[in-house]
Amino acid sequence: MKVVDLRVHDDLDGLSEFELLDLYLRVRRLLAARLSRQEGSESMEMFFSRMAEVVEPPGPPPAPKTRISRREREVLHFLAQERTNAEIAATLFISEHTVKNHVSNILAKYEVGTRHGAVMAAIREGTLTVD
Repeated sequence: MKVVDLRVHDDLDGLSEFELLDLYLRVRRLLAARLSRQEGSESMEMFFSRMAEVVEPPGPPPAPKTRISRREREVLHFLAQERTNAEIAATLFISEHTVKNHVSNILAKYEVGTRHGAVMAAIREGTLTVD
């Protein structure tokens, strides 16, 4: 896997969606750990909201293009956390087979071939926010 030094590279266009997702999740984990150690610290969502306003002015939220059911949205949330089908099934009290069906439907709706691709597509369109 390519290591990105953001001090040197300000153009991330050369990274794959998987590498961008990995970078995004690593930054969130690092910030979450740092924020949780500070007394009276703000939540991750408040922090990212504040940072987003600095980087780009708030606009209307994008309208989701893909029709994702409530349960598929729950499964997407766990896919973003890199949970296995077995872990998702146990958490949602459904069978692994049902989880596989949800994942297949999600991949088809976003027209992607991987779980990471689905997560990236959902984040891009505003259907999913990663905690």
